[in-house]
Amino acid sequence: MPFTPDRFEMVPESKFGIEHLRSHPVWARFYEPDDIDVACSWGIDRERFIHLLERFHDGSDHAMFPVFVVDPLPDDVLDVYVRSQFMPSQGNDLDGYIAADADFVCLYPDDETSFSFNSAGTLLADELRRFRSRWPSVTLFPLEYSTRYRGADGTDLVGVFDP
Repeated sequence: MPFTPDRFEMVPESKFGIEHLRSHPVWARFYEPDDIDVACSWGIDRERFIHLLERFHDGSDHAMFPVFVVDPLPDDVLDVYVRSQFMPSQGNDLDGYIAADADFVCLYPDDETSFSFNSAGTLLADELRRFRSRWPSVTLFPLEYSTRYRGADGTDLVGVFDP
């Protein structure tokens, strides 16, 4: 069932996972008060948003909420997480998401496991070691990704992630 403003929900970032992206493929991380106005412009009730925010956002564990304007993706929500399909150099396709203009990716090879990488490479060594301990024969990078969406500039949200 598609998300509608009357089914609006939030989840703490620490609990956010692939199951949320399967239920709705584009989410945002609450970062600043302007995000309330953006969500309300989609038809979300302001009082409901604030009530959920008080329940799920504590400052260090950001609240995540579904994005209803997705074609193209809005440029006024800074921290957008978009469900993506990843095609490693070698091995099977992986489910996951891209965030922050593809500066950050999170892969879900199965429903219980996730691996996060950023373009700065600060997560690379530990996450790659963890990944290779389970899938030693998979060559992960360069990692092509594709989504069903266009960015705010109208271009398809596809590319290659190679930290």
